[in-house]
Amino acid sequence: MNWNTVLKVATGIVIVPISIIAHKLWPWWTQTPMPIRIISSIIVLPIVGIAAIVTPWWEGL
Repeated sequence: MNWNTVLKVATGIVIVPISIIAHKLWPWWTQTPMPIRIISSIIVLPIVGIAAIVTPWWEGL
């Protein structure tokens, strides 16, 4: 059994949806007015940050 493949599949169940959400949210978020950005930054920025950190690691597995 290839453990890299098992790890990639297991983590991909979480990482892939987060990356897709971040990819869709970022263009919308950058074009919204500043008050909406401030309010929504509590949700949008952590999602985008997590995706930016874990996606290169996941692709390298």
